[in-house]
Amino acid sequence: MNPDRELSLRWLDRIPPVALETTSLKDRAFLGDRAFDLSRIAQKGYPILPGSIVSAQMLSDFWQSQRWQEPLFAELLSSSLSLNVDDPSQLQAISSTIRRAILAAELPSGWVSDLAEIVRSESVTTAIVHPSLSVPSRLGKGTQVRLNELLDSQIAGVRPEDLTLALKRVWAELFRARSLFCWQRYGIALSDIRLAVVVQPLPEAIASGSLEVRGLRADIQATPGLEFISNRKEVIPDLYRVDLQTGEIRGRCREFLVEMSPSFAEASASEGEEKLPIAAISAALELARQLRADLGENFKLEWVLLGSTSGMPNALTSASSIYIVQVYPLGANGMEIPLEPNRPTVSAANAPTAILRGVAASGGQAIAPARTLAQLRNSGTGRSSPYILVASKLDPDAFPLLQNAAGLVAEWGGLTSHAAIFARELGIPAVVGVVGATDRIKSGEWLHLDGDRGEVHLNAIASPVTQSSVPPSSTSERPNLATQLWVNLSQPSAIDRVAALPVDGVGLIRSELMVREVLEGQPIERWLETDRSSQLVDRLAEALQKFTRAFAPRAVFYRTFDGGVRGRTADSALAVRGTLSYQIDPTLFDLELAAMARVRQAGGANLQLLLPFVRTVEEFEFCRQRVEAAGSSSSVWIALEVPSAIFLLPDYLRAGVGGIAIGSNDLTQLMLAAHRDDRAIADRFDARHPAVMRAIQQAIEMAREAGIPCSICGDAPARYPELVDALVRWGITAISVSPDAVESTARAIARSEKRLLLDAARSIPGMS
Repeated sequence: MNPDRELSLRWLDRIPPVALETTSLKDRAFLGDRAFDLSRIAQKGYPILPGSIVSAQMLSDFWQSQRWQEPLFAELLSSSLSLNVDDPSQLQAISSTIRRAILAAELPSGWVSDLAEIVRSESVTTAIVHPSLSVPSRLGKGTQVRLNELLDSQIAGVRPEDLTLALKRVWAELFRARSLFCWQRYGIALSDIRLAVVVQPLPEAIASGSLEVRGLRADIQATPGLEFISNRKEVIPDLYRVDLQTGEIRGRCREFLVEMSPSFAEASASEGEEKLPIAAISAALELARQLRADLGENFKLEWVLLGSTSGMPNALTSASSIYIVQVYPLGANGMEIPLEPNRPTVSAANAPTAILRGVAASGGQAIAPARTLAQLRNSGTGRSSPYILVASKLDPDAFPLLQNAAGLVAEWGGLTSHAAIFARELGIPAVVGVVGATDRIKSGEWLHLDGDRGEVHLNAIASPVTQSSVPPSSTSERPNLATQLWVNLSQPSAIDRVAALPVDGVGLIRSELMVREVLEGQPIERWLETDRSSQLVDRLAEALQKFTRAFAPRAVFYRTFDGGVRGRTADSALAVRGTLSYQIDPTLFDLELAAMARVRQAGGANLQLLLPFVRTVEEFEFCRQRVEAAGSSSSVWIALEVPSAIFLLPDYLRAGVGGIAIGSNDLTQLMLAAHRDDRAIADRFDARHPAVMRAIQQAIEMAREAGIPCSICGDAPARYPELVDALVRWGITAISVSPDAVESTARAIARSEKRLLLDAARSIPGMS
């Protein structure tokens, strides 16, 4: 490294910019943690992407300079904000009010000029605006790191008005619903928070990504161009796992391959695809080795690889071509502390003694004692305090036990298993496909469950926390979308939390999950007895009415029961299930239709019917006749999950189908003969497979030609956000996702629709 290298990071305050190398530890509160860490390595000569720092003092000055119309804002930054964060409606309302006020406020003209001066360059068209937070030191380094991750960065144009809006958006991040939730839970007064902002112009780049070092292992994520930095929540980068000692690449994912040729340009020209030069990998590894001496064994950074037109050095054999955008150390043993109050710090001295790994099925963290399925069923112990449910396989009748659980560990299942879906709706962490879990984990043993990494740490510190993850953030500023955005929801207990989200309706209520709560965990066969059937109708109608009232006038799609009853099982994808089971025994189906009819008669006209797993046109006609007799729906949709339905769609239309909802989970497993819950074949279960994509495209286009609506309600759009672009391009009318994926899917839809408009405009003569 060259210690005499001129630094480009500067202070930006209401005084002339000052070189960052003159800052010291006493400036940290006004720099924030991220900017301070950047300044540390910048002063040691590491290559930092040039930029400037907006002091935390500017936010305070901005606040004091405004003539706020509402009393709420007058003393906001100098007092504690009193609100009930457990009331989603109040939390969302206050968050939206404050953020709108910030975005509407004017900045002094001198500040706007200073911002514009940062990016004054002919070769720069965009800039990244990073939050840099400083919170009380009593919270510990690990928690401070994760609190910094609360606030999102912004990508902006270089016009003064673009930069000004981006700066205000970063300031407004302090008042998102999830941020307010954390300040309150941690007991942090707003006056104790300092928020600086780093503004970095973004030249044209070859690639961007992250570098995470844990001990002697380096994980390098990469995407072409600026995709990683611009759309980090939507893109799925390629991963290179490298041994720092030997430089050996132990793993590599997807198409963004390592090119062994020294010439990036030749490789791109000859093969027609972008590839990350092996020299760039080498440069990143050399940078990682040098940073270990200054940052310790565990740290993370974001980087960009700049091209020759950026105005900066472009020697691919040198680390000078890679520039650091952000950097921060990780906690002891590389463990990051989650956003949960009262969780003990896991240090080297008290680290878990063993780790089991599986599929990260639902994000979040939890520390609680283990309880086995048999123990809970037999004795009911542990229900009054948090526990982590450990099971070989979670059958639907056991789902009510998750209502009281802090987390789930299961030996069987995958990302699209019903247990995983159920956990995501409840907002609890879940790790499935954990081989040997029931043998290795003892009942009563304290576990640290990491649903983000798919890890189960045994012998955790006995200090219970709830899994209470950050609630869905306010997306009231969501742009208007032509494509409808729906939410998948099956738990009546989650309605109040989810109904406040800016969605166009409920695209899928999975009845077989909903009834577990309605039936209080009792087998459905007991409720089908003659003397209890009327009670079942009452309970179903009551539950459905909660959905229709909360979301009115938005549509609510209820998918009737898709499980085996009366001795039959639906464990297999090819079992007696869906509408075939209604032909064999229509008892439960008729009771569901009676409940729906009651809700519609009581004013729930937004309740719509969705038939599951339809195999034949004859099955649909059988069901439609019973629907008409019951008067339970004005339109009957089918879940398109069986591939044959695509070829027979014209016949279904003639039979009276009013719309189709593509179930990507079942459709994928039937197209690829890959069981959705089998971990051994999980790498074959991929909705992005060309066969699955062509099937989905054909179904959408056929529905569009027929003039009927077509939605998709499986997990594919949330799991693979890059699919949204194709769905919108093909003409999907609605996309339905789990509550945690609403915000990211809305952004993906907005980008896709914008691309379509731009493409259409460019195709007009004289508009290109």
